[in-house]
Amino acid sequence: MINEFSYHDLGIVFQPKKEFSNLRYAQIPTPILINDDVIRVFLSGRNKKNQSFIYHVDVKSSDPTKIIATNENPLLDFGKKGHFDEHGIMPSCAFRKEKKIFLFYSGWSLRKSVPYNNLMGLALSSGEKKFYKPYQGPILGQSILEPLSATSPWICEYGNQFIMYYCSGIDWLEIDGKLEHTYDIKIAKSKNLISWNILGKVAIGQNNFEQAITRPTVIKINKKYHMWFCFRDSRDFRNGKGSYKIGHAKSENMINWKRSINQVIPENGWNRNSLEMQAYPAAIKTKDFIFIFYNGNSFGKTGFGVISLNIRN
Repeated sequence: MINEFSYHDLGIVFQPKKEFSNLRYAQIPTPILINDDVIRVFLSGRNKKNQSFIYHVDVKSSDPTKIIATNENPLLDFGKKGHFDEHGIMPSCAFRKEKKIFLFYSGWSLRKSVPYNNLMGLALSSGEKKFYKPYQGPILGQSILEPLSATSPWICEYGNQFIMYYCSGIDWLEIDGKLEHTYDIKIAKSKNLISWNILGKVAIGQNNFEQAITRPTVIKINKKYHMWFCFRDSRDFRNGKGSYKIGHAKSENMINWKRSINQVIPENGWNRNSLEMQAYPAAIKTKDFIFIFYNGNSFGKTGFGVISLNIRN
């Protein structure tokens, strides 16, 4: 199938170790328009205990490689002992509704039989800076339909309801003596952004049982819905040949999705000297442009970059 878009890599946006000594990662870029001129990108850093926390970088909406401001202070507190997010939090989707920003995030907790558990939390802000948790528990967690994990949500408004695409845990595989998690992308619906009905339907499924698929991002272009996501193997994926790549799918009804290309390959690219990993895409439409932010090698340790998307005639 012919790719209907062209992708031009605009370059690196932010490298944490060049900017701040205490920020070692800029993982999972999560953008939202603050106004016509400013895109705020929420990011996951890591503290000295290797715990993920959320901070943000503001960039120009006309040229997102230009940084306006940074805030390296954690925007959200860790969960209490025993809570689903006590060992780390990562942003996933920033959604504006009723003058508030709904920040959906992934919470981490360490486990004994497997390395970790990932569930989905919600934070709110009316002032766009400090966030609070309206609930201490996950809004989507382990259940009859989700026995392992539910994380990395992306939210879209569709008619009088909201549709969520999220990463659903499938299995833990022992690969070369190490447990690796596999997952696909499933769908949930809501009327209020808080209570979610899991459909039990796979939006983007595995090509093989060792594949892991995560970080869906969806926008509407020319009456069709387009999803970008990233996928990896369970072998040699930490900066190796099995590392994350970005894929694309499209839909006419937001429920039934079809992969259109297996891998998005941007022209040029700040990450091309070492092309192992392109991960965690996040698309945003501004007044004049469509951008996709993403991470390069080492899960965001090298920073994040941005791609401009052009529609082919």
